[in-house]
Amino acid sequence: MDYSMLESDIKSLKSTPQLEGCLFGISRIQRFLGIGYNRAERLVDAAVSRGVLCRDQERVHLVRLVKDSERPTLHLTLKKEWFDLIRSGVKTEEYREMKPYWDRRLISGKYFATITFRNGYGKDAPSFVIELIEIQSGLGVVEWGAPEGKPVYILKLGSIIG
Repeated sequence: MDYSMLESDIKSLKSTPQLEGCLFGISRIQRFLGIGYNRAERLVDAAVSRGVLCRDQERVHLVRLVKDSERPTLHLTLKKEWFDLIRSGVKTEEYREMKPYWDRRLISGKYFATITFRNGYGKDAPSFVIELIEIQSGLGVVEWGAPEGKPVYILKLGSIIG
Protein backbone atom coordinates (compact mmCIF):
# COMPACT_ATOMS: atom_id res chain seq x y z
CA MET A 1 0.00 0.00 0.00
CA ASP A 2 1.53 3.34 -0.96
CA TYR A 3 1.93 6.22 1.50
CA SER A 4 -0.83 8.46 0.08
CA MET A 5 -3.36 5.60 0.05
CA LEU A 6 -2.47 4.72 3.64
CA GLU A 7 -2.85 8.36 4.73
CA SER A 8 -6.20 8.57 2.96
CA ASP A 9 -7.40 5.33 4.60
CA ILE A 10 -6.31 6.47 8.07
CA LYS A 11 -8.09 9.80 7.56
CA SER A 12 -11.27 7.95 6.47
CA LEU A 13 -10.97 5.63 9.45
CA LYS A 14 -10.68 8.54 11.90
CA SER A 15 -13.67 10.33 10.35
CA THR A 16 -16.11 7.39 10.34
CA PRO A 17 -18.63 8.24 13.09
CA GLN A 18 -19.92 4.65 13.33
CA LEU A 19 -16.50 3.54 14.63
CA GLU A 20 -16.21 6.10 17.44
CA GLY A 21 -16.40 4.82 21.00
CA CYS A 22 -16.72 1.11 20.21
CA LEU A 23 -14.62 -1.99 19.62
CA PHE A 24 -14.53 -3.28 16.06
CA GLY A 25 -12.68 -5.71 13.84
CA ILE A 26 -11.26 -5.79 10.35
CA SER A 27 -14.58 -6.81 8.77
CA ARG A 28 -16.27 -3.64 10.05
CA ILE A 29 -13.48 -1.52 8.57
CA GLN A 30 -13.97 -3.34 5.25
CA ARG A 31 -17.69 -2.63 5.35
CA PHE A 32 -17.49 1.07 6.26
CA LEU A 33 -14.51 1.98 4.07
CA GLY A 34 -15.38 -0.34 1.18
CA ILE A 35 -11.95 -1.97 1.00
CA GLY A 36 -10.67 -5.55 0.85
CA TYR A 37 -9.55 -7.69 3.77
CA ASN A 38 -5.79 -7.50 3.10
CA ARG A 39 -5.87 -3.71 2.74
CA ALA A 40 -7.98 -3.41 5.91
CA GLU A 41 -5.56 -5.67 7.79
CA ARG A 42 -2.54 -3.57 6.72
CA LEU A 43 -4.48 -0.43 7.64
CA VAL A 44 -5.13 -1.78 11.16
CA ASP A 45 -1.44 -2.66 11.64
CA ALA A 46 -0.31 0.77 10.42
CA ALA A 47 -2.95 2.60 12.51
CA VAL A 48 -2.00 0.64 15.66
CA SER A 49 1.71 1.40 15.11
CA ARG A 50 0.87 5.14 14.74
CA GLY A 51 -1.36 5.21 17.78
CA VAL A 52 -4.56 5.91 15.82
CA LEU A 53 -6.02 2.56 16.93
CA CYS A 54 -5.33 0.46 20.01
CA ARG A 55 -5.97 -3.24 20.51
CA ASP A 56 -8.36 -4.48 23.17
CA GLN A 57 -6.54 -6.06 26.13
CA GLU A 58 -8.72 -9.17 26.26
CA ARG A 59 -9.73 -9.60 22.61
CA VAL A 60 -6.65 -8.68 20.56
CA HIS A 61 -8.48 -9.08 17.25
CA LEU A 62 -10.61 -6.06 18.16
CA VAL A 63 -9.45 -2.43 18.08
CA ARG A 64 -10.81 0.99 18.95
CA LEU A 65 -10.05 4.52 17.81
CA VAL A 66 -7.73 6.44 20.11
CA LYS A 67 -9.01 9.95 20.80
CA ASP A 68 -6.51 12.72 20.12
CA SER A 69 -7.11 13.89 23.68
CA GLU A 70 -5.65 10.54 24.86
CA ARG A 71 -2.44 11.14 22.94
CA PRO A 72 0.28 13.43 24.36
CA THR A 73 1.62 16.64 22.83
CA LEU A 74 5.30 17.00 21.94
CA HIS A 75 6.76 20.38 22.99
CA LEU A 76 9.61 21.80 20.89
CA THR A 77 11.39 25.14 20.80
CA LEU A 78 12.47 26.58 17.44
CA LYS A 79 14.60 29.39 16.08
CA LYS A 80 12.55 32.25 14.61
CA GLU A 81 13.42 31.36 11.00
CA TRP A 82 12.01 27.80 11.26
CA PHE A 83 9.13 28.89 13.49
CA ASP A 84 7.95 31.42 10.89
CA LEU A 85 8.38 29.02 7.94
CA ILE A 86 6.33 26.31 9.65
CA ARG A 87 3.63 28.72 10.79
CA SER A 88 3.32 30.13 7.26
CA GLY A 89 2.92 26.60 5.84
CA VAL A 90 6.09 26.68 3.73
CA LYS A 91 8.05 24.19 5.84
CA THR A 92 6.12 20.93 6.30
CA GLU A 93 8.78 18.96 8.18
CA GLU A 94 10.86 19.50 11.30
CA TYR A 95 14.12 17.66 11.95
CA ARG A 96 15.83 16.25 15.01
CA GLU A 97 19.24 14.57 15.14
CA MET A 98 19.40 10.79 15.58
CA LYS A 99 20.88 10.76 19.08
CA PRO A 100 19.93 8.84 22.24
CA TYR A 101 18.06 11.88 23.63
CA TRP A 102 15.74 12.05 20.61
CA ASP A 103 15.51 8.24 20.43
CA ARG A 104 14.00 8.28 23.93
CA ARG A 105 11.67 11.22 23.25
CA LEU A 106 10.43 10.33 19.78
CA ILE A 107 10.61 6.53 19.51
CA SER A 108 9.71 5.62 23.09
CA GLY A 109 6.32 4.10 22.33
CA LYS A 110 4.45 7.39 22.77
CA TYR A 111 2.30 8.37 19.82
CA PHE A 112 2.08 12.14 19.71
CA ALA A 113 -1.02 13.71 18.16
CA THR A 114 0.28 17.27 18.07
CA ILE A 115 3.38 19.40 18.48
CA THR A 116 3.45 22.70 20.33
CA PHE A 117 6.15 24.86 18.75
CA ARG A 118 7.53 27.81 20.72
CA ASN A 119 9.82 30.55 19.55
CA GLY A 120 11.99 31.10 22.59
CA TYR A 121 11.88 30.18 26.26
CA GLY A 122 10.16 33.22 27.79
CA LYS A 123 6.70 32.89 29.29
CA ASP A 124 5.31 35.23 26.60
CA ALA A 125 7.12 33.49 23.70
CA PRO A 126 4.88 33.00 20.64
CA SER A 127 3.65 29.46 20.12
CA PHE A 128 1.21 27.39 18.06
CA VAL A 129 -0.06 23.82 17.97
CA ILE A 130 0.19 21.73 14.80
CA GLU A 131 -0.89 18.21 13.88
CA LEU A 132 1.87 15.58 13.82
CA ILE A 133 1.21 13.18 10.96
CA GLU A 134 4.15 10.83 11.38
CA ILE A 135 7.76 10.44 12.47
CA GLN A 136 10.17 8.96 9.92
CA SER A 137 13.91 8.65 9.67
CA GLY A 138 15.94 9.61 6.64
CA LEU A 139 17.62 12.55 4.95
CA GLY A 140 15.88 15.88 5.31
CA VAL A 141 15.80 19.00 3.15
CA VAL A 142 19.02 20.97 3.71
CA GLU A 143 17.28 24.29 2.95
CA TRP A 144 14.91 23.57 5.85
CA GLY A 145 17.70 22.99 8.36
CA ALA A 146 18.58 19.30 7.97
CA PRO A 147 22.29 18.45 8.09
CA GLU A 148 23.65 17.49 4.68
CA GLY A 149 24.09 13.74 4.14
CA LYS A 150 23.22 12.87 7.74
CA PRO A 151 20.11 10.86 8.69
CA VAL A 152 17.65 12.62 10.99
CA TYR A 153 14.21 12.10 12.51
CA ILE A 154 11.68 13.72 10.18
CA LEU A 155 8.54 15.01 11.86
CA LYS A 156 5.86 15.26 9.14
CA LEU A 157 3.54 18.15 9.97
CA GLY A 158 -0.16 18.55 9.19
CA SER A 159 -2.40 21.54 9.67
CA ILE A 160 -2.18 24.19 12.37
CA ILE A 161 -4.72 23.60 15.13
CA GLY A 162 -4.23 26.63 17.32
